[in-house]
Amino acid sequence: MFPFGNMFKNLGAMAKLAKDENFQNLMKHPKIQQLLSNKEFRDASQSKNYMKLMSNPEFMKIMQDPEIMQMITSIDKGNLKV
Repeated sequence: MFPFGNMFKNLGAMAKLAKDENFQNLMKHPKIQQLLSNKEFRDASQSKNYMKLMSNPEFMKIMQDPEIMQMITSIDKGNLKV
């Protein structure tokens, strides 16, 4: 059976995140936009293939970028919960 509860929880969390100005700024950042245009990254992300994500050099480079990390830490963590 499809877990609708989890899907709706995730949608609620995404709706909250979408309203967070810091999250919006992160998603508009050119490096994030470039990463999101990477089909391999998108496919691994959508399939929740964490090993593939962690082996993506572009993703790993971004995760070491101090500017991106500052933007990530500035997101309201309360918006990650439903």
